[in-house]
Amino acid sequence: MMKNSHKEHDHDHSAGNSGESHSHGGVFGRNSELYFSIICGGLLLFGYIISKSILVSGTIPWIFYAAAYLFGGWYTAMEAVEKI
Repeated sequence: MMKNSHKEHDHDHSAGNSGESHSHGGVFGRNSELYFSIICGGLLLFGYIISKSILVSGTIPWIFYAAAYLFGGWYTAMEAVEKI
């Protein structure tokens, strides 16, 4: 039988640790950034696919692109706001 030797963290969260400040949580828990990236990619792909459709207005794909940029840049924007 294998022992579960999973470590929770390999780094220190005390102030002054290489100037890095982050959390390990979010809307989807620990993997929120990963899920936001996947959602971003899906929205970009879906926007591209429907932009090639003749039956869809030109505005609809841009809505998906805007949503993709929102999901893709959310954590970067939040980090920038925190640093300001």
